[in-house]
Amino acid sequence: RGVRVVRHDAAAMDELRTLAQALVALPQAVLVGTIADPPSLLVATAEDTRIDAAKTLREAVTKLGGRGGGSPRIAQGSVPDPGRLAQAVASVLEAAR
Repeated sequence: RGVRVVRHDAAAMDELRTLAQALVALPQAVLVGTIADPPSLLVATAEDTRIDAAKTLREAVTKLGGRGGGSPRIAQGSVPDPGRLAQAVASVLEAAR
């Protein structure tokens, strides 16, 4: 696909939202960001990637007992178990390929 994926661990969701707003303006960009406490992730996708951030995130967290939602460009969600955050990230990264 030629998609450029940026992985970022942050201290707070506000930091990820700010980064997401900048990255969605770049061509072929996808952001997969996480915060450890509470175990949450944010997915942001540039329009030209044709990847629906909300759908991708929801599929990744729902199967792990989490919840999430948002728009086709930026979505956020959480998983109940911190140990499953890496699984959710791996699922999103796989979908972005």
